[in-house]
Amino acid sequence: MKPILSLLVLALALSGCANARNTGSTKKNVRQDSGVKDKKVTPPPKKDRGGVKPKQDKGRKDGPVSDVKPWPKDLPPPPPDQGKPDLPTPKPCPDPLEPNNTCLAGRSIGSTTEGTAWVKKSATLSPPGDVDWFYAAGKEASHSCLPFTSQTYYFRFRVDVPAGRQVKACVIKDSCSGSNICKTASGPSQINVQYKVSGTCAFTDDTKAKMMVQALDTKHSCAPYSMSFNYK
Repeated sequence: MKPILSLLVLALALSGCANARNTGSTKKNVRQDSGVKDKKVTPPPKKDRGGVKPKQDKGRKDGPVSDVKPWPKDLPPPPPDQGKPDLPTPKPCPDPLEPNNTCLAGRSIGSTTEGTAWVKKSATLSPPGDVDWFYAAGKEASHSCLPFTSQTYYFRFRVDVPAGRQVKACVIKDSCSGSNICKTASGPSQINVQYKVSGTCAFTDDTKAKMMVQALDTKHSCAPYSMSFNYK
């Protein structure tokens, strides 16, 4: 009987030792596992591919993508862009006194004799900014006077400015290099300019006037303007 009890006690003792070993091993594993969880894992470095750049899509271009599609090959080409339509070119006005845009190219519009009525003419100011030059003679009439005494005459020039136009009118005595006398006005109105001729009895006191009319506006009009001159 005693030997059997001795065997049972020995078996229980061995079983307790085995359980103690297992329990210690489990605690040790738990400690190791907890240490692994606290440690940060660093990923391995990427291998250098020798400077090879990643492939790019050759069909893609930087910048905004255009919605314009190419013109179909089976259709005729589109008409060129004409832009804004050109404004019609004003037709030149009929003016028999043109060209006369400079003093040297001025056109003769006749003559007047001392003491007679006004001589009237007409012309057009076209295109915008047009300049008209004319010349006319003022002739002394026969009259009684004391020889070698002084006498005075005036060559007078006037322009009727049409409504809606702005005009400058000038008159110059005898030559293009003389002093000009000018006035400016807006229509409807009349411009009057004149110069003085200091004469002497028994001598010829004729004069040759240079006259200019200039458009200061930008209007194109074939409506004529009238001008008149006399010698008094």
